[in-house]
Amino acid sequence: MNESRTNTLRGSRAYETPVPRIPVTEVGDLERLERAGTPVIVTGLQQGWSAPERWTLDHLRETVGSRRVRVEFYPTGSFFDPEINVEMRFSAYLDLIMATEPEQCYVSQVPLTEVFPELVPDIEVPELLHPAPGLGAAFFLGRDTVTGLHYHSANQALQCMVAGRKDVTLFPPEDRRLLGYEPWYSYRFNFSRIAFDRELRHERAHPWRCEVRAGEALFIPLYWGHLVRSPGYSTAVTFFWDPLVTGWSHPRLKLLSMAGNLTRDLVTVPARGLLERTVGLPG
Repeated sequence: MNESRTNTLRGSRAYETPVPRIPVTEVGDLERLERAGTPVIVTGLQQGWSAPERWTLDHLRETVGSRRVRVEFYPTGSFFDPEINVEMRFSAYLDLIMATEPEQCYVSQVPLTEVFPELVPDIEVPELLHPAPGLGAAFFLGRDTVTGLHYHSANQALQCMVAGRKDVTLFPPEDRRLLGYEPWYSYRFNFSRIAFDRELRHERAHPWRCEVRAGEALFIPLYWGHLVRSPGYSTAVTFFWDPLVTGWSHPRLKLLSMAGNLTRDLVTVPARGLLERTVGLPG
């Protein structure tokens, strides 16, 4: 691995802010949550979900194993390097991650209602999100995965852990210049170029840390950088929505994100998709 990309942000753990946990009954409404603009773990949000009991690997294989999904492969062996997307049957993906020496791959951001409609009855849209505009749900499942430091450039997010856990380090938008993000014209413009070691610190940054456990949900505000480590098997459903509260609190970052999203949608993603179809693996 390129040594220049494995630098650790150094500093003191004394400056880390723990992400607070609050019961859903104390959250208030969605507008209040967005206006606060900081991460929070919400407990008691998944009451009535049958997914935690039903979504075993065997059940998923039997129910949706024949569906084709986009799988992220990391040919260098590092989750911090660019991925190659390959379409394959979900059952074949399960075989890869259940192997004694699993492949470095990940199923993420699968549109739940479109790809896995059979699983939708096992969850419920939290009442908190009923007023959310443009609401969508994405399915995540992996083994010993890492999602490199990135921020959501257009959406608010609520990550609901169904099984396993995620260790998350978050950074506020004000820390963006310290975190080595790709340039706006890159298809990974909202991802950091740095391959972080376990220690993620910086004397001038303002990290927040938390462990999101099964049954809990993490609110990830727009533009907040987050590095996610998922030891063992983990399954999550993340709800994304257009911001209910709009404004220009981070005007430079908003403009960069608008330019980056436009360039990615019109140029880089179509070109990259053509390349992946050319070199893709059969599923």
